[in-house]
Amino acid sequence: METIIQTIMVPTDLSDKGSNAIDHAVGIAKKANAKIVLFHAYYIPTVVTDVSVVMPSIEEVEKGIREEMELIKGDVSRRLGDESRVSYVFRQGFAKEEIRRFATECFADLIVMGMQGSGFINEHLFGSVTVAVMRSTPCMVLAVGTQTPYKEIKQIALACDYLAIQHPEKVFTPFKSLVGLLDAHVYILHIADNPLEVPTPDQAVVGVALDHALEGVSHTFHQYQDNDVVHGLNEFIEKYHIDLLTMVPHEHTFLHNLMVGSETKRMAFHGNAPMLIIPI
Repeated sequence: METIIQTIMVPTDLSDKGSNAIDHAVGIAKKANAKIVLFHAYYIPTVVTDVSVVMPSIEEVEKGIREEMELIKGDVSRRLGDESRVSYVFRQGFAKEEIRRFATECFADLIVMGMQGSGFINEHLFGSVTVAVMRSTPCMVLAVGTQTPYKEIKQIALACDYLAIQHPEKVFTPFKSLVGLLDAHVYILHIADNPLEVPTPDQAVVGVALDHALEGVSHTFHQYQDNDVVHGLNEFIEKYHIDLLTMVPHEHTFLHNLMVGSETKRMAFHGNAPMLIIPI
């Protein structure tokens, strides 16, 4: 299978030298022979006060950022073993907007970002820059927890709500490329209230379309019974030793609501597996 993972974008807040997110980006870049573009967005607030405040100039701020970016680039280059495939860009602006904008400009095929949380993803994640990017992104986003060290990804769970996706072959082409690079198996997972639940005709059509869209990569369909979708996903991840949880969040569905958060329910996913979001 021809790889289309050519550019991996890694947003950084300059505090994540040696982070798990960078480890994952380097690991995938090695397999794909891809380039890594480090990106940092900074914002200088306007200070209004009666007290005299000495603010650094933009030149001073950018000089400090450049020095930090050079250090991170050097670290990534050493891990990748090829300095020519690592570059960096920084610009002024709000992180979530600038990340999305630059991802389009640099034709990123994959964004790899760190996410907050220790051992789990919880309500504190929602509203973070990472999830803001995951909600609206031009390419796949891989979110890696601070407690998730890099390891070979061989077992991938694709959470499925059996809603129709327009042009599924196009939507899943980047994902298939990534799966092929990793030589992984995909578990297409649906959490059902009833263990004997029979797919509706519409769901069966979606299943056939998904099967065709993933032709060429190893995949199997699974139905797991649990009244609580979050609990069911957690159990499946543990039982099948899942290395990566993948979602395609449709508008106004559980998976979408999970991404945008909930004011009434605390949702938690097991944090030992990174999360991949496939945009529609």
